Amino acid sequence: MSKETILMMKLEPKLCAEFMPKAARKRMHDYIERHHHALEYDNDLRSKIKKTRTLYARRS
Repeated sequence: MSKETILMMKLEPKLCAEFMPKAARKRMHDYIERHHHALEYDNDLRSKIKKTRTLYARRS
């Protein structure tokens, strides 16, 4: 069973101004990386399906 923890921090305005852009950039980088891996997986899967269909079409 997974449990979630929420951590609330109050930052000084100066620290917040420095932290938020870095956090947003990191989050966007992670999102793009996950999306890229998902696209690679989809393309690989499509390629395998196409090869399999071609193989079975030749047998028929």
